[in-house]
Amino acid sequence: CWVYMVASGLLIAEVNLNTCCNLGQANLSLLSMAEQTIGKWGSRLSGLAYVFIHYALLVAYMAQGGEILGVAIQKLTGMDEPLPQPVEAATFAVLFGGVFFFCS
Repeated sequence: CWVYMVASGLLIAEVNLNTCCNLGQANLSLLSMAEQTIGKWGSRLSGLAYVFIHYALLVAYMAQGGEILGVAIQKLTGMDEPLPQPVEAATFAVLFGGVFFFCS
């Protein structure tokens, strides 16, 4: 698994350096590199994949974080029944999202 991550990171770095040299720009985004290497439709497809994977990560993070928070609340308050999963996820999002929002 880590070999794949290292290899993909090095390949992205190589594409970035190559595209920067060809275009003469110092900064490039992932989508502009994709457009230069695999074309407009490839860039759009990679953009959709980028949005999908980050949406999936957000949903998984919120669901698991809400579950952990729900178990902690249940143990601290001595409740017999766990909170519903949507309430746990919403509480997690409001609590930690608010902390990150107001602290930044």
